[in-house]
Amino acid sequence: MRNTEMQRIEERQEAILAEMGRIRTMRRGTVSAQEYGGRRSRKGGKGATGPYFLWQGYVGGKRFGRRVGAEEAARMRDEIEQRCRFEALCAEYVALGETLAERRNNPSETDRQKKTPKSRSRRARK
Repeated sequence: MRNTEMQRIEERQEAILAEMGRIRTMRRGTVSAQEYGGRRSRKGGKGATGPYFLWQGYVGGKRFGRRVGAEEAARMRDEIEQRCRFEALCAEYVALGETLAERRNNPSETDRQKKTPKSRSRRARK
């Protein structure tokens, strides 16, 4: 039973690695849409109001941001989702690795032979 559980963990680890290998592009940050409703009223109904897409995030403790077009924003959102998926897979892989290490280093009570027999009660010894 224990071996089958360990085999399932190892199989899941292999599946995670395969799925991670299929992720080719990823991107950090977020993409948000901005709209400027008051702009049209200030320009006599002729001003563009958006949406304007903004890609932003942090790298090395420094903030970055850039405006992007609608098509590029859609692609970036997919790439950001890929990164989130990759990070989730990494976390699952680490958790499985820890479980596997724990099971190998500490066999369950049923697998170990008990070192001492149960002690008898005082009444049984008399």
